[in-house]
Amino acid sequence: AMKMAGNFLMAASLESLRESIALITAEDGDPAKFVEAITETLYPLPFYKRFGGALAGRDAATPLSNPFVNSAALTSAGGKSLGLDLPVARVIAERGD
Repeated sequence: AMKMAGNFLMAASLESLRESIALITAEDGDPAKFVEAITETLYPLPFYKRFGGALAGRDAATPLSNPFVNSAALTSAGGKSLGLDLPVARVIAERGD
């Protein structure tokens, strides 16, 4: 359960990062500067540096897939079997990318 929960947390973090970069890009901002700012202040973690850099360097037409989608699906199903509604896990699993 701990590994699944950890992987789900990474799935949710990556989704939030993808959406934040999409917002910055849509406003004609510089996604690389955004990633630099967050990785030097709020989230100075290898996870954000690695995936943020990968996302910032991509064209919006070729989005980076979320390698943790399967974990989100497992988390959603596990929560459901325990009577828990885990909407973030469900949404990530439904997107499936």
